[in-house]
Amino acid sequence: MASSKIISQLRSRVSVQYLTKRNFQASLRNDQSKNTVDKACDAANEGINKGKNAGENVANKAKDVAEEMAGKAKQTIEEAWGSVKNTTQKVKDSVLDKADDSKEFVKENAESVKRSMNSKN
Repeated sequence: MASSKIISQLRSRVSVQYLTKRNFQASLRNDQSKNTVDKACDAANEGINKGKNAGENVANKAKDVAEEMAGKAKQTIEEAWGSVKNTTQKVKDSVLDKADDSKEFVKENAESVKRSMNSKN
């Protein structure tokens, strides 16, 4: 009986050691799985942040380009308006000069016509 008691004790020690080893392995697998999940979450968050930053950079660049284009368009419109104003002023001055010249011409010729009509009478 003593030998069967010893065998029983040995079996229980081996079982406890086996169970302890299995528990340790299971715990290790759980830790490894948790580390893998944590790493995957960290990588996903990093990807999200990079994507967010890239999106913000693209939006800021688009805004800068749009503002630059708006500035150039404004400048072009102002230059075109200035050109129209200058051209209009030149036309006005030219028409007024021609009108003054015509007025003087008519005045001078009217005197001549008047003298001519008076001399024929």
